[in-house]
Amino acid sequence: MSLEGEKKERMQALSLAKECYAMKLDLLSSAPVIDRAVKFVDRNKGLIHQNNEVLDR
Repeated sequence: MSLEGEKKERMQALSLAKECYAMKLDLLSSAPVIDRAVKFVDRNKGLIHQNNEVLDR
């Protein structure tokens, strides 16, 4: 691969990493997403506990 091709590929990879970081930051700071995650965890706590009891038998 040429030097120019390598530079272009590196820029695309860095651009993708930047986009992923921005999306992650947005999800982690979005109140509705956090609210849904907390509700999901609360709903599923009992299931996790029940599954652990079954596995311990």
